[in-house]
Amino acid sequence: MTDEELLGYAFIHCETELALFHRQHIIRLFALAGEECPDLGFRSFWSVGPEIVKPLVEKAVKRLQEEVSA
Repeated sequence: MTDEELLGYAFIHCETELALFHRQHIIRLFALAGEECPDLGFRSFWSVGPEIVKPLVEKAVKRLQEEVSA
């Protein structure tokens, strides 16, 4: 999955009833946003809602756009 695909998926998926994300996707979302990922422990899947995901996606999109225009 490309960075853009992950961001689109996360933006939509975080609004679903369960909003389960694989830990690697959460780690990648934080990295794309330039944020430090919190300790996720050993669980493989996490339920993460829009209040966390949408700001990360917005930051990540902005960073990717800045990289392209640089």
